[in-house]
Amino acid sequence: MNLGISLLPNFLDISSIESFFNFAQEMAVQTVELITEPPWCCLAELSPEKRKHIKDLAKERGLSLTVHSCFSDINIAALNPTIRSACLDIVKSSIAFSAEIGAKVVTIHPGAFGANGIAFPEKTKIYNFKAVQELAAFSAKKKIQLGYENFPIVPWQLFDESFKPKEIQEFVERINNNALGITWDVGHSNTTNIPMEEFFKHFKNHLVNIHLHDNKGGGEGWLDQHLAVGEGTTPWEKFFDLMSTIDYQKALILELNSKKKIISSIDYLQRFL
Repeated sequence: MNLGISLLPNFLDISSIESFFNFAQEMAVQTVELITEPPWCCLAELSPEKRKHIKDLAKERGLSLTVHSCFSDINIAALNPTIRSACLDIVKSSIAFSAEIGAKVVTIHPGAFGANGIAFPEKTKIYNFKAVQELAAFSAKKKIQLGYENFPIVPWQLFDESFKPKEIQEFVERINNNALGITWDVGHSNTTNIPMEEFFKHFKNHLVNIHLHDNKGGGEGWLDQHLAVGEGTTPWEKFFDLMSTIDYQKALILELNSKKKIISSIDYLQRFL
């Protein structure tokens, strides 16, 4: 296992991607995850020269790269075919960007029902399946590993295969493409009231990436708080006990929006790593 940090869009106590890479080097982490969202990594604003610069900076600092695809305003399961096609193109641009900068893993979000999709749930779920199927095929051509991320419990209605571990496993296995795996967001799973052992059981053979952050646990409403690790109710000792039973060699990404939270989390995790 190697530890990494994520450059979230709302990470504001830095001045540039380069300064974030410098901070990663100071923290002695091995991986940086770039989220292809403004302000730090807006693909529309990254020229070929800037993309090469990112790749060179990471190499100079001995950092591996992963990518989290765009998610703001994105719904790959949208009922509107024009919107759905545009969203797929945007996610594909994140996958192509990953290949350019030498990243090997891209995390994507599942689709959601949306305002109109709730009225046509089965059709919307089919669109989600076909979208991920298409993205997995595109990733395979680019030699990129795609991680389908589990969602937290949120105020709008979700597909079962966006937050329930058994359904996510079955969804990934039905697509049956070696380029598609699972990004386990441990903070997200803590909001569901589903035991951690269930997530581990259904995810362990498909893991390509893991996100770490904390929250106060399950309940109603938006609880995806992204607290520092150890400041919520996530059973971290249980998580690491479970992970010790498999040979997971990929990244553990701290998905936090400040240096203070990252420093606190790394200090907390020393007892397990």
